[in-house]
Amino acid sequence: MENNNEVDPKETVTSDEVTKEKNNSKIKRRTVMKGAVAASAVLSMPMILTGIKRAEAASGPVKIGHIEDLSGNIAVYGVQKWHAAQLAVKEINEGKALKGGPVGSGGLGSLGKFAGNAPIMGNGDKDLKFVNKGGTHIGSGMVYVEDDDTFVDSGDSGILGREVKLIGPDGQSNWNVWQQLCKKLIQEDKVDCLVAGFTSASRESIRPIVDRYKQLYFYTNQYEGGVADSNTFCTGAICEQQVIPVVDYMVKRFGPRIYTLAADYNFGQLTAAWTKAFAPLVGGTIIEEEFAPLSMSDFTTSI
Repeated sequence: MENNNEVDPKETVTSDEVTKEKNNSKIKRRTVMKGAVAASAVLSMPMILTGIKRAEAASGPVKIGHIEDLSGNIAVYGVQKWHAAQLAVKEINEGKALKGGPVGSGGLGSLGKFAGNAPIMGNGDKDLKFVNKGGTHIGSGMVYVEDDDTFVDSGDSGILGREVKLIGPDGQSNWNVWQQLCKKLIQEDKVDCLVAGFTSASRESIRPIVDRYKQLYFYTNQYEGGVADSNTFCTGAICEQQVIPVVDYMVKRFGPRIYTLAADYNFGQLTAAWTKAFAPLVGGTIIEEEFAPLSMSDFTTSI
């Protein structure tokens, strides 16, 4: 007769193993509790940061360092950018803002004709010619509509209630001066944000300093592209967006022979390279390239 009470030796559990299992269970529970606490801390971090930001909202102005060339060869551009920055900060502090629209701020009011379908461009790699222009221009009317009043009250003066303070030293069209001013703005003035530069040369002169101190930096000019940096944000159009439509138009409007005259630094050289690469695709030919120093202002000989 089979004994149902017999215990299989393989299933026998000793007192030591029971103790070990209890200890493992405690360890597992302890590990889970630690994980839960860590997860709770991570999940609550946004709330903590939000609280810090709110606490800082009344702790003084938001400082923006704004380096531009107010003297020297580049001043013709730098002064205009400085005036624009002053106007923008004044409007922000007064609680003014541009009303959003379909194209940029407030939209763009324009009458025009349009095709029934969107254009198709290119059949493959490096082919940028129109394949299909969307058909004949069968429609006409307001292409974009602009509101009557695009400059409105934002309801919030400054940034999160903090006044914006613009600190704008003169870069003097001298990259050594730019580097000194960049260090001063970061280390002494303790700016929250840096907005600076017309030329790519000025940008590259301070970018190593920006990276060293992990400073938030905006470069707002059109440029040659290729900057991948966790601290630097380039907001302007790049070569593909500028060279391709311009060269296409110039070849069609004035003919295929192209003489490239560019500044002898990264923006000029890379723009010339894009022109050289794209011109043959639209029937253009580069007959010569010339690179002039940034300090050069008389182009009579070249012309």
